[in-house]
Amino acid sequence: MKSVILSLVLVFFAAGNVSAGEIRMWTLNSGKTVEAEFVSLIGGKIALKTPGGKLLKIPENGISPDDLSYIELQNPPRLDFSFSKMTRQHVYAPLTEWFENDTPPPRSLYYTFSTQIRQLSPNPYNHELTAEIFVMAAEVDGDKNILIDYRKEPFRLTDENGRVVNIPGVQEVMLTSYLAPGGMWRGEKFAGYLIVVTDTRGEIIAHTETREWWFEKLENLRKVPVGKTFDKEGNRCWPTRPKESDY
Repeated sequence: MKSVILSLVLVFFAAGNVSAGEIRMWTLNSGKTVEAEFVSLIGGKIALKTPGGKLLKIPENGISPDDLSYIELQNPPRLDFSFSKMTRQHVYAPLTEWFENDTPPPRSLYYTFSTQIRQLSPNPYNHELTAEIFVMAAEVDGDKNILIDYRKEPFRLTDENGRVVNIPGVQEVMLTSYLAPGGMWRGEKFAGYLIVVTDTRGEIIAHTETREWWFEKLENLRKVPVGKTFDKEGNRCWPTRPKESDY
């Protein structure tokens, strides 16, 4: 059995940041309200800018919990993803006809997947996040993909867990390839993964993928059942039919 870490990537999805010019009402713990836009949160100090251009610096504990929650949601953490797979091979008993025809026996690999998500940004993030992990295989003799594992897991990044979570795959997955009578290999092979993290609003704050188009077709892939084949549009479809030469 061997373990392979396929990637270690830093992904920060910046679309959730507070946009410049977004003016709203802020409530201070004193009860006073301030109309301003968010500028930054550095070293426990929140910088706000009023419509008149005045810069206000307020201690992080000086504004209401709702406003702190707003800042956190609009400034998601920077995340680091590590996807790994453990593999073991099934050895088939030799059959006489394989040796007589110089035909190699089928090959089966069993995979167990896991994903680690680590927070890199220093500020605490006190909200639940949800990870969606799609694992794909590809046809050996075709252009379709197969969704072989899917997990949707809520999690929190806290001081208690070191702001690191490990999410195992749902189950062990077997992929088999074999030499068809026509001399072409058929079956499935490991292709990669798509990992998407959303916040409590359902907004995507980070993602990483082996193939970019998988993320582009995310909404379609969410409709594909595990074990089923999908095309380049992410829509469920039939597997590629064997060619006549395969027989």
